[in-house]
Amino acid sequence: MNDDLFVFRTINSDETKRRAFLGNGNFGLDISNNAGQGFGTSEIQDPFPPVVLGGVYTLSYGGDVSSPGKALLRPASAHCLVPASQSLDDLQARLDGFYQELDMKAAVARTTGTWHGYKTETTIFTSRQRPSIGAMKITFSQPGKAKGKVACSSDGESTHEFLHAIRKDPRTRYESLAFHETDGIAVLDGTVIEDGKRFRGGGPFRVIQATTIRAISSDGESIPVGWMWESKDAADTGFDGEARFVARVKVTAKLPLSIVLYFGIYKETDAPGDLGAHARADLAKAADVGFDTLLVEHENAWQAEIWSRLVEVADPVLQRRIIATMYALGCSLKQGIHNSIGPTGLNGYGWEGRVFWDADLWVNLGLLLWAPELSRCITSFRFQQIGGARVHREEYAKLCDLAGVTGGIKFPWESTTSGLERAPEGWSAQEHVTCDVIFGQYLYYTVTHDEQYLKEIAFPLVYEACTYLGQRVVQMKDGKYHYLEVVPADEHVFPGRCDDNALTNLYTGICMGIGIAWSDKFKKNYPPKWKAIKDNMFYNFDEQQQLVIEYTGYKGQPIKQADTDLLTFPLEYPFPDEVKRNNMLYYFAKLPKEHIMMSSSIFSVIACELGMADKAWEYFSDLFAHYHEDQFNIASEAPGNACWPFVTGLGGFMSNLVYCFGGIRVRPDGLLFSPFLPAQLPLITFSRLNFQGNVFRYNVQDGGRKFSITPAGSPFKLAMYFRTGKKYTCKGGTMRVKTTSKDKGETCYEVSLPVDAEATFELDISG
Repeated sequence: MNDDLFVFRTINSDETKRRAFLGNGNFGLDISNNAGQGFGTSEIQDPFPPVVLGGVYTLSYGGDVSSPGKALLRPASAHCLVPASQSLDDLQARLDGFYQELDMKAAVARTTGTWHGYKTETTIFTSRQRPSIGAMKITFSQPGKAKGKVACSSDGESTHEFLHAIRKDPRTRYESLAFHETDGIAVLDGTVIEDGKRFRGGGPFRVIQATTIRAISSDGESIPVGWMWESKDAADTGFDGEARFVARVKVTAKLPLSIVLYFGIYKETDAPGDLGAHARADLAKAADVGFDTLLVEHENAWQAEIWSRLVEVADPVLQRRIIATMYALGCSLKQGIHNSIGPTGLNGYGWEGRVFWDADLWVNLGLLLWAPELSRCITSFRFQQIGGARVHREEYAKLCDLAGVTGGIKFPWESTTSGLERAPEGWSAQEHVTCDVIFGQYLYYTVTHDEQYLKEIAFPLVYEACTYLGQRVVQMKDGKYHYLEVVPADEHVFPGRCDDNALTNLYTGICMGIGIAWSDKFKKNYPPKWKAIKDNMFYNFDEQQQLVIEYTGYKGQPIKQADTDLLTFPLEYPFPDEVKRNNMLYYFAKLPKEHIMMSSSIFSVIACELGMADKAWEYFSDLFAHYHEDQFNIASEAPGNACWPFVTGLGGFMSNLVYCFGGIRVRPDGLLFSPFLPAQLPLITFSRLNFQGNVFRYNVQDGGRKFSITPAGSPFKLAMYFRTGKKYTCKGGTMRVKTTSKDKGETCYEVSLPVDAEATFELDISG
């Protein structure tokens, strides 16, 4: 693939423009596009933008000590390196000849221009290989006008002065903040109130930020660097405080000259023992390795973890959207870092980074088959919340006078590390969230067949969650079970509530089935009521229109986002195709003029399943307006708002590719294949998919009538399902009928394919 498709460029230095961003799953940052050599996430007017650190939730801006910790931490590692002639109190100067590119393949941002006479080229990345580390290299290639610069000596050397500034974010409150410099490494050692730690009875949470500078000559030799730190308002560590630490950096050398800033962010959970010693040693090791080597290992990690799984299409415009989608997801998630993800990830600050059902359903679905290890970042996070979810259930039952609810766990609408509800009053009535968490655990286990995970994490969580659901629903005179007083996924009834939301009710039945199956597997007793709930949840149905009614009393009002249609996908409730079609057409027409991004993706998947090619592409192309081509193809929640990068919608976009055009559905022992390509998409290739130990390349063409699978690394042995009436021939492998289910309308085949050899499946249309 042409590497140029991965590169997004701009010459627009307008500070109102959305910035290029980087991230490694541990922390995220934006790249300055107005003040030159700086980085971070910031408000538009902020010249010292700070990093967003995942997995640490502290006080929201303006909150007091008694407030809950609801906001992802924006630590003080806002960095800026400028010529000494530039005032740090007035960073309105622009780079002349500004040019910036975001290379998503390398996950690197580069900026060039002339500033105070210096021609500069800045390269920044956050290491995916070493997720506590980042590096920024600035090359100066012509003399500048910096204060303190001496005249050239006889050998052409000059002394160049710069200012390296670190400033505390005024929107973050520190309980303590100390600065010290030892052996060329500057350390900002602070503590904050952290929500999860405080809930568990702990004290302030420690975060360390470290930085060091190296200078390099044009021939790659190290150059001595002199720096002296000064502080300003060092004790001003509360909200609106701007404690600042500035080093005056002096380097005597010929031009061109490169200055490399290495920086690290460390939280107390990163390493046992002396966190300060760990931070200094880790940063020193990275600096000794050197910028170029760090960059190569970083690029290799991105290739192995993200780009080796690239989804490929022929259309370059669509391909760039796919690249931007996978890049944004990769910036916020990293294998082994179980922080989950808020609706705008680590590169936005929507809802202060709190975690919603978006992660468990939308993002999880989008990742599951091509990056299951990133899905686990989401599912494992929920297990860490079980203690808080028990307390939340207790508090909610008391608040709503739910006398029969005495056990189990209830997951909150907005989560932090505590597991307690951190949403405004009333939103806890979104009862479907607990179902989303259960279903997310089911999906992850089904795709990976990680038996240890099931035994130690997924099943204990699901059993307690089903305990709550089983007590929360009410059996009424009709013999059916009802879920009363809820806010549906649609949200439009809020601040009111409704009864018998079809999604919440039938979702509950599906989740009880998961709980029953896993309880049987582990021979654990469960209340007999669970089976009755599984098969007898009520929902409203209009017989005349053959339409599922969203909730009792729904009269066709506008809806915010997909709700009832989630029953068709991903929940696969066994409605007749007529009902699926009617639900899809009816509720899509109820969406607002500017659609929430993920909704259209669900409708497109359903249209594909029903063979409605025009509708499938219409709904899919509805997503395109959310991508802002003039701003690094960053996607927003709605086309006209600035809620970006909207990773919830990006999960929906990836789901569209996998489950709509790829036509895949997850089964307990295999995968159903029913690909469908509209005319606008002649070919789609999934470079690397994973299912229960099978790793394979999946290529779809000819409208979905033909597809191929190429196993990678080991032979392919899988149960493959096809919808009844669709018979495929197989060339390059063996395929025999295993079972046929008339109720589900599917036939299962046992398929064996040799390693690294392409096998072709073609729809038999001979009749």
